Amino acid sequence: MAGSGKGVAARIEDQYPKAVYNHCASHWLRENVDCKFLAWYEEAVVTEKDHDIESSVPRTCSRQRNRCNVPGETPDVYFRRALCITYIDELISGINDRFSSLSKTAVMALVLIPEMTIQKQHANVILENLKPFLDFYNSDLPSPCGISSEVDRVEEQEQYSRRTSLRFNNIKIPTNGNGRIIKPINTDFLVLQICNEQLGLDINLKDLSRTHPIGKVKNGKMSVIVRFLSYRTRQLVFSNKKKLKNNEDKLFISENLTKYRYGLMKHLNVLRFTEKIHSFWTHDGKIIAKETPESDYIVISCNQDIRDLGGEISDEDDDY
Repeated sequence: MAGSGKGVAARIEDQYPKAVYNHCASHWLRENVDCKFLAWYEEAVVTEKDHDIESSVPRTCSRQRNRCNVPGETPDVYFRRALCITYIDELISGINDRFSSLSKTAVMALVLIPEMTIQKQHANVILENLKPFLDFYNSDLPSPCGISSEVDRVEEQEQYSRRTSLRFNNIKIPTNGNGRIIKPINTDFLVLQICNEQLGLDINLKDLSRTHPIGKVKNGKMSVIVRFLSYRTRQLVFSNKKKLKNNEDKLFISENLTKYRYGLMKHLNVLRFTEKIHSFWTHDGKIIAKETPESDYIVISCNQDIRDLGGEISDEDDDY
């Protein structure tokens, strides 16, 4: 990939602007090993003199059983052939093996790791990237046709695991007389205070499984994820969220979605701002939108649904 302005390097930079260019010097080094090694050896000789060391050629055996003796009449010739050239050849061989077509095909299977499936990509994108892998290993896989449904299921299961959770956004954090945040922050108390005082419910600590802050504190406010012990309690709180409308702290409650679905919500918000859709909302983890007040609702499940509504999504935005 010689040259950062032309050829393969330039094409990669056009498609992936964040990619860092590193000039591959191993092949150039192998072709110019004589002059390069000479400079290294001169530095080594200086170091030898500083430490009272004298380099020499190892003893040559008259009979060698395991490998032939490396020919070299002087130390510099011997070490150039025995160490330097051998090391560079091994390095080049390792790089070629690491980036061989077989290795690159096998690495494509990494997108099947659940964490990557949930956070970075959706099923359509994953299957498109997996096509060379499935074609190559088709005969070795027990059920290659079932991978498509499994990929869809991973993201669905991740969202389903959040069915008893809600996100409380813009919760005001208590401070002392000097304006400093009082630590540790009792998120259980803050959530119960909102549910009982602002929503008018009767929720106690036994209804909560766990609460914890998420993200950074901004302007004295933070977001808290709340996991309830039962779906009914969670639904009771979520159905009363409209009572928080127009509050001074701009506090609001939303469903706890996966990263990919939050990306879809971001694009829908742009569409609503540009008046390409009328409204959108979530229900039990599903994202629903309406183009006009009178139109039927549409379930948004992938980036193609956003494109069908007139949204602009680049190829890079496919990776959530």
